[in-house]
Amino acid sequence: TKEMEDAGLAKNYTLIVTSEFGRTLTANSGEGTDHAWGGNCFMLGEALNGGRILGDYPDSFSRNAQTSCGRGRLIPSMSWDALWNGVAQWFGVTEDADLDYVLPNRGSFGCRLWADSDLYENGQGKVTGCSGEKIVVEQQIILDEARYLTGDEQKGFCDLLIRFIEIQYNSTMRCVVSNQKIEIVTNRRISEAQNGREGYILDVTTTISSDESSIDGGNVAAALNDPNTTEALIEQSKEIIPGIEGISEAEINVLTAAPSSSPTVTQLPSSVPSQNPTATQSPSSLPSENPTATTFPSFIPTLLPSVAQLPSPISIENPAATQSPSSFPSVNPTVTNFPSVIPTNTGYPTLLPSLTQLPSLVPTATFPSPSSD
Repeated sequence: TKEMEDAGLAKNYTLIVTSEFGRTLTANSGEGTDHAWGGNCFMLGEALNGGRILGDYPDSFSRNAQTSCGRGRLIPSMSWDALWNGVAQWFGVTEDADLDYVLPNRGSFGCRLWADSDLYENGQGKVTGCSGEKIVVEQQIILDEARYLTGDEQKGFCDLLIRFIEIQYNSTMRCVVSNQKIEIVTNRRISEAQNGREGYILDVTTTISSDESSIDGGNVAAALNDPNTTEALIEQSKEIIPGIEGISEAEINVLTAAPSSSPTVTQLPSSVPSQNPTATQSPSSLPSENPTATTFPSFIPTLLPSVAQLPSPISIENPAATQSPSSFPSVNPTVTNFPSVIPTNTGYPTLLPSLTQLPSLVPTATFPSPSSD
């Protein structure tokens, strides 16, 4: 690395540390690990927009997790083709035809590919056919046996769908089979669908991406469900999907383009207050965590002052005491019905003797002082 930096070539290389397969998270009988599926890799280089983790981290490693195949084998969220797609663009392979030649499986992953702009600081490439709306096509394929479509069959079927849809749109499109499900149905229903011939129904969901900002789902459905198109689709599908007996009408859903991954954020609030501030209809029921404190009291009294209805029936064990008594007498002194049980002890004698209004009923007894003689 030091030699590359000294030669001024540090931004001209990318080091990728990877493995051809993942490893199980649980040990085998020999205290080792076995071949698995999902794994990870590391990319190093000064040209990279580094310091990030790309891809989806598993939500759970339990046996029942959606991405688990058992024994810690994880289904990968991104393919190797996604990584090499961006690296190939950085190397200068930018045309789709050339990228498809370098990465033959690239078309199997739809828009789940990385461009060099996702990996490198100065990357300019993008994945074509992924900036606009998406079409979700749901169909039923009738086969002569219960099975899923293979990878090559999926790519071939996607190519057929795109061929019929691209007639209406002059745009690059990508297609991927996003779900397959063998439907459990009665033989009678299958027989009716096949005019008396037995078969199996496979529910297939394909997601078609495009660079189009507006796609009419009704027009796409009309094009695919046209009797002539359906017949041509079945006949051409027989060349790539052995044992296919029929294809149902397509149900179309159009998904709008995803929001921007880099929304605009203002760094600082405006220094000028709004002339038309937004007022809430009702105050918040929760107190503010950071209340606003004013230096001076408001000159305008509140319209709804807080009034306590009744004093608390429970005395306060630790009442708040002021540090020093008030220098002014109370306007409304507190008067008790009974005298205090505990007399007040003052440090100095009072300057004014206490005068009783009535004489005492009990005479005061005095004793003569003993004579000093």
